[in-house]
Amino acid sequence: MFVYLFPLLFHLLTGASHSVPRCREDERSALMQLKQSLKEGPEYCSRFDIEPWGDDKKLESWQLEGGQEGSNCCTWSGVQCDGRTNHVIGLDLSQACIYGSINSSSSLFRLVHLENLDLSFNNFNFSPIPPEIGSLWRLTMLDLSANVLTGEIPSSFSNLTRLSYLDLSVNQLTGQIPSFLGKIYKLSELYLHGNQFTAQIPSSFQNLTQLSILDLSQNQLTGHIPSFLGNLSQLSILDLSLNQLTGQIPSFVWNLTQISQAKSIDRYLNVYGNNLSGDLHLGMFSGLQGLMALVLSFNDFTLLPEPNASESYPLLRSLAHASLCHESESSALLELKQSFQEDSAYCFPSSDDYRMLKSWSETKEGGNCCMWDGVKCDEQSGHGIVLALSSACLRGSIDFNSSLFGLVHLQHQARSMRVPYSHTA
Repeated sequence: MFVYLFPLLFHLLTGASHSVPRCREDERSALMQLKQSLKEGPEYCSRFDIEPWGDDKKLESWQLEGGQEGSNCCTWSGVQCDGRTNHVIGLDLSQACIYGSINSSSSLFRLVHLENLDLSFNNFNFSPIPPEIGSLWRLTMLDLSANVLTGEIPSSFSNLTRLSYLDLSVNQLTGQIPSFLGKIYKLSELYLHGNQFTAQIPSSFQNLTQLSILDLSQNQLTGHIPSFLGNLSQLSILDLSLNQLTGQIPSFVWNLTQISQAKSIDRYLNVYGNNLSGDLHLGMFSGLQGLMALVLSFNDFTLLPEPNASESYPLLRSLAHASLCHESESSALLELKQSFQEDSAYCFPSSDDYRMLKSWSETKEGGNCCMWDGVKCDEQSGHGIVLALSSACLRGSIDFNSSLFGLVHLQHQARSMRVPYSHTA
């Protein structure tokens, strides 16, 4: 009996002593070479709201000294190893205050067993994405966001067929969004916002039936919103804002019940800041009652009256109206704001509204001028019809070139009306 139990006992004892994976020599060497090719320090940390943020000591644990445990790359910060094979399968160097470049000869590409790679929020100094990234075909998650990367997405991305998460946002990538991304069928989250992509949304995206999040905002995309997006039945977030899209909102948008019923905490549709046009009526919103946000502002829509719809969907009237603002009018108001000085010294004794114009901002309420203090918009057209700045503690002049005269929809009979300081449209 002892003869049979000994091998089992030996296996259990030795297994317990090796519960932490032991990294492979070739992969440890690749990681050390990667470290040596990069600079790190607090001066390279990403900056957010002026203050630097990030972990400039992430690579300190990457060293060959310190005995067996110290040199075991599976214990290094940001490194994950497979417990069975000991291969490096995960590398997280996000916000590591790294500066440099990852070129085609980088030792990173010797880590061929990587499944998760996160290099986000570093500074790769205007480098292009090396085509060798396609050799890491086991990747299921790739995050290269906010890295100061340039150039086009290399065609080798078509090899990354296991990806479910891809984030290339907030870089300076150019060219068209490549159609081969539509062949990465397992994608569930795709973030390409904050780049300089041009042309139309590729038709191959209709094959990405697992997508739950698609963010193409803040690019230079043109053309119409493609109707095939309506076939993406798993979609919970669709953000096409701040592009140059034209035409009307396609009919499928009003039937995106999957967005309304998605289990995701965030459920929204955003087409803010395009060149979209057409008539909207509240009945269109009836299938979208589960949305957390519907952003339509800075387009050229006209909201048509529909009394019955306002009774059936009282919240949607507020949502639809709050999302409508004409860009020319918000621009005129912002220019008008620059004509004045606003200070309590200019107030009448009974006035306390000297901060009224502080709400006039491109960031306030998404830049929606209909929500600014002292401004009221027509509920049907979205045009500004009331401007109430009495007792606003302003000093300045209005000449014949003033942008005030660009607000052509102001109603004469409403100009003496007082809009409450804290009003909501």
